[in-house]
Amino acid sequence: MSVEYLDYTNGDDSHYHEMLGYKMTEWRDGFVRLEMEVQPRHRQRGTYTHGGILMGLLDIAGILSNLYGKRGKFETLTLSLSTAFLAAVHSQKLAAIGELTKSGNSVYFADSKVIDIASETILATAQGTFRIRPKKRNGRPRSEEA
Repeated sequence: MSVEYLDYTNGDDSHYHEMLGYKMTEWRDGFVRLEMEVQPRHRQRGTYTHGGILMGLLDIAGILSNLYGKRGKFETLTLSLSTAFLAAVHSQKLAAIGELTKSGNSVYFADSKVIDIASETILATAQGTFRIRPKKRNGRPRSEEA
């Protein structure tokens, strides 16, 4: 797989992903690795990477851990994301790693972490619960489930 940015949304709702600017460097069943160069827009007051950026990466990594081979076929919703921030982030390059821990018919669980690539320091971790359901033909959820 190419290490270039992969728009797994097929153009839908890609603005947030473009703002983060991560690249998917590894994706296989039950595992994903994203890498991101930290830009000034990601920092609060020019110093630390904003916690919201880290949470976004943790969430996306958790979601993608169970979407390999399912691109465009399913809709995924985050039900819960429990996050722990472990170190101040001054890093220039981050990696977010998501690993599927258990999957059922409509709910799955994943662990994710953000690390500083240079030092391999774990900066934040998360445990997520996600709902997965097939997309309708037009890509919208059924009205009774919206």
